[in-house]
Amino acid sequence: AEDNRIVNPNRIRKSLGAENTYAEDIKSHETVRQELERLTEEIERRMKRSKTEGKTLTLKVKYTDFKQITRSKTVTYWITNAHQIEDIYTMLSDEIPLRDGIRLLGLTLSNLNHEEKHKDDDSNPEVQLTFDF
Repeated sequence: AEDNRIVNPNRIRKSLGAENTYAEDIKSHETVRQELERLTEEIERRMKRSKTEGKTLTLKVKYTDFKQITRSKTVTYWITNAHQIEDIYTMLSDEIPLRDGIRLLGLTLSNLNHEEKHKDDDSNPEVQLTFDF
């Protein structure tokens, strides 16, 4: 299927996240915690780079049998750093069953602030994006 919608490079970002699919299924809560810490560091880097904060954190878990569950928590304050993300995912992951093994973990921050330059800064609408490899 072809998508003929026009690409808008200046659209406002709705969420910011990181996820990882694992070659070997995760079968311990300890490994889940380690992997969530890793994802949190990545999200924190992306938050800093885009000067974004959010109020909702979603944990995504996909199992070996491809069944998927998500758990979300919305808070009243801006989530701005890894410690806050960790506090929230700890609450969310406590209720996650391991079942036969976890194939994918993801964390997404949404309900973002859009204080960024989007609204007022029309001085340079076409910016070349660069990627750090």
